[in-house]
Amino acid sequence: MINNQVYSFIRPFFVSRWGWALSTTEMLESYINISCQDVWNYYQWSFKIKTETIETSSVNWEYLKWETTYPIESIIDIYDDEWNQIIPMSGKVKNYTECNVWDNFILTTTDIKSIEIRYYKQYEWISLANDGTKALQFPNRFVPPIVNKIYDLASPLSYFEDDNVVPRYQIAVRQLDELKKADWISADIYFSPDKSI
Repeated sequence: MINNQVYSFIRPFFVSRWGWALSTTEMLESYINISCQDVWNYYQWSFKIKTETIETSSVNWEYLKWETTYPIESIIDIYDDEWNQIIPMSGKVKNYTECNVWDNFILTTTDIKSIEIRYYKQYEWISLANDGTKALQFPNRFVPPIVNKIYDLASPLSYFEDDNVVPRYQIAVRQLDELKKADWISADIYFSPDKSI
């Protein structure tokens, strides 16, 4: 599903419930981003795991700067070309087993030829004007809880009469818990290739 499809799906509900003032593209874009970020943060979903082998870097002072494809939410592991583990740290990098992690790059010493990194990708907020035709950053099975989260943001405005019986938030959490049960299998069996063989 693309971002504009989510927008096209939710907009009629806002417009039909006196919400012209709150159904501007900017407001609905905010609802989409806040709801998506909330679903993104709910669990370390396996689809967020990215694995990259980075063989080119740029020299940045006395360090090598390794750029990842996506912004990094958190590191799972990093190995150098000799399959030595590199440990992220906050202090000054002093040897080849240490690195500093930034938004979308890693700094190491200059004696490393390549790195293999596994990390959780950050959610990147969308702008419908620029990202409307891009794919949603979630598998399609996440659309129902995302939509319920969006409607939950609107619930203080009494968009739904049945919110007082089962709030949209509880429906979304139940849906996410079901997705989480299925996701732990793929997250637990996710292995990085063994380069020692």
